[in-house]
Amino acid sequence: MIKPYKPTFIFTAIRYMYTAMLLVSLPLLFALMRKKLRLPVSHSGMAHRRFKERFALMPKNIKPNGILVHCASVGEVNAAQNLVRYLVKHFAHLPITVTTSSTTGAVHAFNLFKDGVQHHYLPVDLPFTIGRFLKVLSPKLVLVTEVEIWPNMLTKCRQRKIPVCLINARLSSQSLPTYMRYRAFMRPALRHFTFVCAQSQSSYDNFLSLGVYKPQLRLTQNMKFDLTADAADTQKAQELRHRFFDDKAQILVAASTHDGEEKFMVEVYKTLRKEFEHLCMMVVPRHPHRFDDVYLILKAAGLSVQRASAAVNDKDQTADVVLIDKMGWLKACYELCSCAFIGGSIAPKGGHNALECALYAKPMVMGPSTFNNPSITQYLQTQGALFVGESVSQHAEVLKTWLSEPALANEAGMKGKEVLERNSGAVEATLQVLEPVLPHEHAQA
Repeated sequence: MIKPYKPTFIFTAIRYMYTAMLLVSLPLLFALMRKKLRLPVSHSGMAHRRFKERFALMPKNIKPNGILVHCASVGEVNAAQNLVRYLVKHFAHLPITVTTSSTTGAVHAFNLFKDGVQHHYLPVDLPFTIGRFLKVLSPKLVLVTEVEIWPNMLTKCRQRKIPVCLINARLSSQSLPTYMRYRAFMRPALRHFTFVCAQSQSSYDNFLSLGVYKPQLRLTQNMKFDLTADAADTQKAQELRHRFFDDKAQILVAASTHDGEEKFMVEVYKTLRKEFEHLCMMVVPRHPHRFDDVYLILKAAGLSVQRASAAVNDKDQTADVVLIDKMGWLKACYELCSCAFIGGSIAPKGGHNALECALYAKPMVMGPSTFNNPSITQYLQTQGALFVGESVSQHAEVLKTWLSEPALANEAGMKGKEVLERNSGAVEATLQVLEPVLPHEHAQA
């Protein structure tokens, strides 16, 4: 049962202004969303067909009265995947719907869950689009990951008496001052949630400081630690090995790269290649609309490049660099590599999830931008599984040590895997918190 909650006058006034600003900027949003539909051929049809879902024009075959899990993008989908699989297994009588905000998140969700769940975009946060979306979907429970706070969605769920829980919730100490400046709006927005499941003690304390009611707040730890290896990824890794690399190859992966990071890693690679003649690099751009641009960047650097999406031929094992221009292949690259660079960290994007690499016991390097996962980054760094540096020479020096001394690389990688094993259990803790709001009628044991 949801406790009665009446939003403050200030919250309501700001929500109206926010809605008005969204309406005014709708043409720009429309153009940006269309631009991001530049996907590989295998997924472009799906993206264009579902573009209308941004405005709550839902397919006729959608199944209502289930559980909705919203994940902004790829990282949130990865964090929530084991929770989603639990819901699919134990609530098989209910449709499980996964929504995303980004196109890459949508494709990744499709690759992970296939037909086991319904995949849709979350509509633009306008009252009439969200209202229509909730009317059609009629969820019994809405789960929102990490830091997604959509005022109109929260308001419409409250009006329809739909419980909404913020899971794997993150509020860093760096972000807290900004949230505090807008606490007249953020505090009542957060109080719309039935439960807020904090991913760390610091996030718990920060949510409490912001004004989340203590009975709402739970410390469940970070679901990103609850990663498991997948046989499908092993099969993909074997395919990459057979196609692109001979038995002598040492492999460096540049993972989830953003603009500027490919050039950075090319310089690192060229420095290392002077000493390691069998070194190859796999580059995995974060966003598929950059695949063609990254290919040109790598070619312009004077490197021989093979595209993973290209037709198989007998010359595939001659390239310096393999461009992984297919979605859903990153974990396979981690399984195959000797060591890895984690992107979004030289570019000021906050760094992507290093735990996916730790799952395969591989040592890692990152740039200084780590604000997305500061506690995870610090923990891995303290344990010796991750090096954080700023310059090409710093990265090259550390990678050189690991490439020349495999025993040291293995030791660093195993320390990362131990971090995962010591901190798992967040999915189970989250499910315990959600117990009062889960729709248990006819649920499978």
